[in-house]
Amino acid sequence: MKLADRNTVMLSALTYAGLTSALFVALSVMGFLPQDGVDGRPGRDGVDGSNGELKIYVVEEDITLSYSNGFLDVVYCDAGDLAVSGGYWSLTNLRMHISGPAVGFNGGTDPIGWRVGVRRTEINQISSDVRIYAVCNDLEPLRP
Repeated sequence: MKLADRNTVMLSALTYAGLTSALFVALSVMGFLPQDGVDGRPGRDGVDGSNGELKIYVVEEDITLSYSNGFLDVVYCDAGDLAVSGGYWSLTNLRMHISGPAVGFNGGTDPIGWRVGVRRTEINQISSDVRIYAVCNDLEPLRP
């Protein structure tokens, strides 16, 4: 049996048994499998990347809670930009029950805004002003 055929049979048996990684290393060290060749010459340096600087801005929305127990709302970044953080603030006692990224439409996974949900800690007839916000990373094209 040729070496290549023997290796194929051994790897098939190992894969079937679920033992591929540990035994593959053992077989390589023992010389049953082909070894890696000599590395080639080093290549040229690549093009310098961006400096990784975030260009952020904040989008805010003011909401008035009038006689309700709470709300769930989303504040969106500009189209094409990504939310990196967010939250709310208020002078009223509120309990946050949701605060996190809002993902894109139609199954998208990019954070395009920030979702906030709050509830009153006390039910009363006083209206409450709440500001929700998203901290957004400004991607190309940049905001003016």
